[in-house]
Amino acid sequence: PVADEAGVKRAMQAYREKGPSIDECKIYLGTIGGLEGLSAAGSLPTYNFRAGSFAGAGKITGQTLADTLLVDRESCYACRNNCKRIVKADSPYEVDPTYGGPEYETGSSLGSLLGIDDLTALCKANEICNAYGMDTIAAGATMAWAMECFDRGLMTPADTGGLDIRFG
Repeated sequence: PVADEAGVKRAMQAYREKGPSIDECKIYLGTIGGLEGLSAAGSLPTYNFRAGSFAGAGKITGQTLADTLLVDRESCYACRNNCKRIVKADSPYEVDPTYGGPEYETGSSLGSLLGIDDLTALCKANEICNAYGMDTIAAGATMAWAMECFDRGLMTPADTGGLDIRFG
């Protein structure tokens, strides 16, 4: 049994109301389509796991991606889901479609976990990670840890080459 059965049911209902259907997720929005629903349910990794909801979730979700930067969808070999995103942007950051686009783990790790609600910046970070063969989840988690250290005074601009690495 769970400690708060009513709370779990409320979270599930919030996700059902805000989250995409399975078909929307697989075919149209990709796994990043569930990001806003997870935020509504309180289970979206946010600010290095300090929170479970992110006010900017609607700006970085699959629907926003589909409406703005998405240029195509692809599949892995022999997969029918077409969940791979292909994105392109020219401004304020140039994003090369060669490197694909963010899915849920990338959207949360390089977005809400860092307090970032700029979709183009998130797609650029995804591109940089892919270009260098870096795992987007590990990259986002490492940056979130550094941001938390900075917030708590454990790191200073002297440690970061003068960079202010606060959330957002």
